[in-house]
Amino acid sequence: MTKFETSDYQTIKKALVNRDLKQALYDEGKVIMEGVLLTLHGQEHHQRRKLEHKVFQRDFFKYYEHELFPKTLEETIFPFLKNGSADLLDFGYRITMNLTADFAGIDRLKKTPEETENLLIDLDFLEINNIVALRGDAVKSENYFKPTIDGHSYANELVSQITNLNKGVYLDEEMLNPNPTNFCTGVAGYPEKHMEAPSIESDIHFLKKKIKAGANYVITQMFFDNKKFFSFEKMCREEGIKVPIIPGLKPISTLKQLNTIPHRFNVDLPEPLIKEIIKCKTKDGVRQVGIEWCIEQSKELKNFNVPFLHYYSMGKSDNIKKVARAIF
Repeated sequence: MTKFETSDYQTIKKALVNRDLKQALYDEGKVIMEGVLLTLHGQEHHQRRKLEHKVFQRDFFKYYEHELFPKTLEETIFPFLKNGSADLLDFGYRITMNLTADFAGIDRLKKTPEETENLLIDLDFLEINNIVALRGDAVKSENYFKPTIDGHSYANELVSQITNLNKGVYLDEEMLNPNPTNFCTGVAGYPEKHMEAPSIESDIHFLKKKIKAGANYVITQMFFDNKKFFSFEKMCREEGIKVPIIPGLKPISTLKQLNTIPHRFNVDLPEPLIKEIIKCKTKDGVRQVGIEWCIEQSKELKNFNVPFLHYYSMGKSDNIKKVARAIF
């Protein structure tokens, strides 16, 4: 695909009529734009127009085109104008998504730092002081995470905002007598690296940014081989990370998880664990193997003097209870 760097009106005009760019915009928005009027051509476009004229009232499109759409376009365009630049694919994607949401009557959450600040103020008022700050995952229709306009792109930015609140520094500069919050902030660590990271070294580099921004502790992604955690913890300490690192554990509970967990969480399963689960002839047998494996992991980690153990229940806690009874 051709890359365009635009700096003047004429260049932008040429880019906007380029066939490759238009096709790329259609491809980016395919999940919601496939088969709609905007992407139909020729006879298909004509037939859809005839159908819509029969279905909708005369003033229907007038309302959207003259009242709703201009407001949405202005809201979407303004941050790009403020920044003085825009990625055209990203710009087209956001225009498409926002217009579609408005057309369908779907409320669009702002997900801006200001909105985040209001949520944090509410949590502070409710005396909920322990927060795990995560960037978040990509929505199902996207391969990679895309922040909302003016929203945080990385977890360290969210951590910085929480740290500022702990210092009494609010985005709302007109707030009278702002009180410092008292949040204890955790962040995620990945013993087998984050799926988007090119290497474990790179991943730890960005983990350090979250610690430098003010994070108080690390909770790791689930892992099933303690050697992965020991290696990760050693690398973190060598890089100067001194905050507590809490291992995250998950007992395997179904045969299907042999495939879904490695795929979804970018982790490896040890061969001995896989073989023991495959031997099982019942669902209860699989569940018991998962519990026993997790108990042995927990015992070894306790002997390693980890500060705490964090268990991922994923909505079902009976097997976690059995592990906890055996350990504590």
